[in-house]
Amino acid sequence: MKNPSIDQWIQHFMATDPPRSKSVVMTVFGDSIAPHGGAVWLGSLIELLAPFGISDRLVRTSIFRLADEGWLEARRDGRSSLYTLTDSGLRRI
Repeated sequence: MKNPSIDQWIQHFMATDPPRSKSVVMTVFGDSIAPHGGAVWLGSLIELLAPFGISDRLVRTSIFRLADEGWLEARRDGRSSLYTLTDSGLRRI
């Protein structure tokens, strides 16, 4: 690509080397969620990540694995789940 615009560069990058969903989830937690209350409903996170091409199934899988690895913890409220960083996860990011 010769002198691509930033949009073209992003499209090219996303097509050739898309970010891993767990990385995107942790970036969102570290940059946006932690500084603004620190918790997010799973459904809201799914909506937030949809424009990045991350399906609801992939978000759920990523969240489950991050919780299993000790990065996140869940609090159930009926059928909904609220996710927060664990103390260890917060220190690591």
